[in-house]
Amino acid sequence: MIVIGGGPFGCEMAQAFCRLGSKVTVVDMGPQILPREDADLVRVVRNQMEHDGVEFHNDIKIVR
Repeated sequence: MIVIGGGPFGCEMAQAFCRLGSKVTVVDMGPQILPREDADLVRVVRNQMEHDGVEFHNDIKIVR
């Protein structure tokens, strides 16, 4: 499953589906997920999600 966008809703959906057994990749246009949050918090959240099995690709432009 591909989740487009690494904001709060995208991260929540990605983690939920990953924990339900789906292979999940988060694709985001920005340099990091959760762009409005503190960098230390983002690091903790991303590390946990990667530990759960979520894959991230940042700085990606989606054409179609």
